[in-house]
Amino acid sequence: MKLRTLISVGITVAAGVLLNGTIIANATVFETIKQRGHLKCASYENVAGISTIDSKGEWRGLEVDFCRAVSAAVFGSPDKVEFVPSTFSTGVTAVSTGEVDLAGLAITMNISRDTDLGFDFIGPLVFTGLGFMVHKDLEAKTFEDLDGASICISAGTNHSTLITEVFRQRGITFKPVAFAESAQRLEAYESNRCDVYTTEIPILAATRERLKDPTAHDILEEVYQKSFTGMFTREIDPKWVNVVRTTYYGLIEAEELGINQANIDEMQKSEDPEIQRFLGVAGNVGEAMGIPNDFMVKVLQSVGNYDDIWQRNLGANSPMKLPRGMNELYTNGGLLWSPTWR
Repeated sequence: MKLRTLISVGITVAAGVLLNGTIIANATVFETIKQRGHLKCASYENVAGISTIDSKGEWRGLEVDFCRAVSAAVFGSPDKVEFVPSTFSTGVTAVSTGEVDLAGLAITMNISRDTDLGFDFIGPLVFTGLGFMVHKDLEAKTFEDLDGASICISAGTNHSTLITEVFRQRGITFKPVAFAESAQRLEAYESNRCDVYTTEIPILAATRERLKDPTAHDILEEVYQKSFTGMFTREIDPKWVNVVRTTYYGLIEAEELGINQANIDEMQKSEDPEIQRFLGVAGNVGEAMGIPNDFMVKVLQSVGNYDDIWQRNLGANSPMKLPRGMNELYTNGGLLWSPTWR
């Protein structure tokens, strides 16, 4: 089932729930979450660096840490999260129907998804592009070297259309091989049923580490779509969206202010008015949203700032050791920024 159709079905179901009064008549999404006492996040189980369950049964990853950050902002604890194991398709449907409150699923934002499908994208969690991983013995270095190749893609995404557009411009062809489950797709690639594996660059690097022999596979330098992945929720409760988006901005603002997980306790003593506003000593940013004024203190104590999260899951302190690149602060030549904290 195509993504647009899949999501439309989910939204229709959700609309029925709303018309029956289950949500709107009783409480907003945000109020429902607070009454429930925990957050529900749709999450992959096996995408290292993004969302996965480790050998100890613990959830890890960039998107996992973001869900914990929102939990800390709302409840004062990063542990008030129920991670709902999901595929791309089941996770999208779960958000549409209200089964979960928030998801990432490494989904890329585009105009139609943002305007037509009833979702609110929170902000760029990872600026990226779609890339290709190939078997080293294919000796492919450029897109032209992939002429006639079979490419493993995710069912329900627009990857096939995007590749077709790029390849047609260069006069080359390919054979798409679609899989609903990421594990099946990777198995097919590793067993040589596909010549090429494609997904977003950070996920591609993490995926290569899961292969039996990562050194037997190359990631082409060229990417074929500018994009970003980010968390998303239903577009029906602006109060909830405000809380999630402000938490997102807070992770970035904290890094710009030089506040991290290691120094947050000391920084609470700062007399800098900007830092006092940010940490809730002054102003009422939190109270205006219905959460404690010191919500960013709890967030930073729990998961740290954006850089803490990146380095732990994708950067220097992870197996991937990916440079931040476009995901640096704007002050460092990247694309990340936060509005003024007032």
